[in-house]
Amino acid sequence: MQFASPKRIYRLLICALLAAVVLMCAAGCGQGGQDMNGSLEQWQGTWYDVNGTTVLELKGDQLTISGAYDSETYKVALKEEGDTRTIINCDADGFMEMSALTVKSDGSLMAEEMILDAEGHHYHFVREEQLEAEREVVDVSADMPKTIESGEIEEFTLYFSTKHGRLYGLDGKWADASYSWTIEKQGDGTYEMNFTQGYDSYMGLTYNDRVSEEYVRGLADMISEMGLPALNGYELRNNVSLPGYGLYVTYASGEELRILASGNGADTCVFDIKAFMDYALTVVGEEGDDYDRTEG
Repeated sequence: MQFASPKRIYRLLICALLAAVVLMCAAGCGQGGQDMNGSLEQWQGTWYDVNGTTVLELKGDQLTISGAYDSETYKVALKEEGDTRTIINCDADGFMEMSALTVKSDGSLMAEEMILDAEGHHYHFVREEQLEAEREVVDVSADMPKTIESGEIEEFTLYFSTKHGRLYGLDGKWADASYSWTIEKQGDGTYEMNFTQGYDSYMGLTYNDRVSEEYVRGLADMISEMGLPALNGYELRNNVSLPGYGLYVTYASGEELRILASGNGADTCVFDIKAFMDYALTVVGEEGDDYDRTEG
């Protein structure tokens, strides 16, 4: 009687193990669009990206993803873990440059663009009949006082982004970045200012320094001269995933100023961002050197 060599037995075991893994993967995706936990029936048909032009078409367990220039078809399954439901690619992790599809509580589908060292596209898929409502810009302004008596600022915040072609009247040196500018009154009565210019994977400019009471008073005067209290409570938004802008000011009197926009509601700005940026540059400087002098 002839026995197999240890090396041959080892090879047979490896082959059996690989075969088992393949069978388990196949069982996980299952037949007819099902996996071990759930059915894809609810998500059959066509889905549209609120934030772009990508379209999904699910037929059985075959998902076709169509972009601006091409389309690919994948075998998929529904994976359920606790309260989390995900539509997965049976053959790989994600779908080319798009992650697996996460099912939201309202039944819509979310995914992220898989890209290194940058913020990628946010996918939000809904049915065609929901698309118009998701993209419609709505006025959700709050009823806030339209006059402000105080001229003493305690906190100031301005944020916006010049990405997606929104320059807000700024020239090219400000393009394609996110900006945040804050001023806060400290316990000792001094004011600390922070200004940042951020790109997808790095900070372009970070400025942190104390500014004078006269500088902050000039900012309060500019807000008043621009008539911004008349816009207090303004807010436009929709459900498109685009950066917004916001202006928040708190005064020593307790009065507040708030002007906001998000999604396509921020395609245009109702106040002069360039005027604010020009004022910031009087202390930040044209060269934009990084420094922190708050400990000096």
